[in-house]
Amino acid sequence: VVGEVRPDGSIFGKRAGFSTLKVSAAGSMWTGTVTVVRVDTAEIGRETVSPAGVVQDLAQQVYLTSLADHTILFASKPLQNPARYAGIEHSPGLRDDSREQSQFRNPAFLAFNQSNGSLYVTDSANHVIRRVRPGISGKVETVAGTGAPGNVDGSIDQGSFNTPQGIPIDSRGNL
Repeated sequence: VVGEVRPDGSIFGKRAGFSTLKVSAAGSMWTGTVTVVRVDTAEIGRETVSPAGVVQDLAQQVYLTSLADHTILFASKPLQNPARYAGIEHSPGLRDDSREQSQFRNPAFLAFNQSNGSLYVTDSANHVIRRVRPGISGKVETVAGTGAPGNVDGSIDQGSFNTPQGIPIDSRGNL
């Protein structure tokens, strides 16, 4: 067993590895793969950050969210202390810009597009989905949601979310 589901619904990693997770609710069943990379907490300066979202790319690099300082973190190896990848530390906001000048407000969950290197983020307190483009000059852009809380189906610029959480991406790169 690589992890367990706690009573609050969170998944707790016990050891590195892969496992299949089956979720049943309201008569429907979903199956997904859980990847545990042994990232439970990370020391950043004098603070301890508990990530909400963690993803790993094919090169074993790890990306994780930091709710406490409103940033996305990066570690080139699973057991390495992460460094800031996107966002401005302790500066919540909603700004699309270069990775280092962008702002998030409680980034929660992540999905990584292995084919093009884009990282997708549920920017929960901003009520939007964001994309972080790869590379040194990578940009952060809002791809869905208006920034106002809501529950409206619609086009990318008119649909709305209320504190978006989990975000899956399939093997074809569909979000």
